[in-house]
Amino acid sequence: MAWPDLRENGSSNASKGSFLEFLKSTYANSPVDFSLVPDGRELQMDDSRNARIARSRRVKKDLVELIQQAAKTNSNDQWKGLPIRGCESSSDDIEILVVSHSNFLKDLTNGRGFWPTEFRTFELAGMSNVELGEANTPEDLIETKESKERHLNGLEKPDSAPFQ
Repeated sequence: MAWPDLRENGSSNASKGSFLEFLKSTYANSPVDFSLVPDGRELQMDDSRNARIARSRRVKKDLVELIQQAAKTNSNDQWKGLPIRGCESSSDDIEILVVSHSNFLKDLTNGRGFWPTEFRTFELAGMSNVELGEANTPEDLIETKESKERHLNGLEKPDSAPFQ
C-alpha cells in the first residue's frame, strides 16, 4: 500500500514526490494500493519541525492500530478502509515492512540517520519499556538487539555515509 505519511521530510522538489496519476500509471501492473493517497498531496506539505514530529507520532499510532487489527486471529478486518488478514494463531509474530526515506525514518525511530538501502528491525516499546525509562511512549520503536548487533559487527557495510 502507498501510505502518504511515510513520505520524505523536506520541501525541495526531490522531497515532494510525484503526482498521483503518474504513480498510478507507473505502478499499474503492481499490487500497490493507492487509495490512501489523496490527489494533490504533493502540493500540500507542511514540513516544519512541529509538523514532522506530529506526522511521526501519527504514524506510530497508526502502526499500533494496524498491529492490533492484524493480531485478531482468523479475522478479515480493515485498517483505514483496506482489507487486512488477521493472524492464524495468537502466537504469530506480526511483521510490518516500512519503506521510506532516511530523514523520516530518523524521526519515526527517534534515532540516528540511516544508510542508503539500510534495513533495521524494531519492536513497539510497550508500557514495560516506558516504565524502565527506555522509551517515552508505548508507541515508540526500539531497535532490536539483533539489528544493533548487525551494525556493530559490521555485517552491513553500505558504500556511502548515512544521511543525517
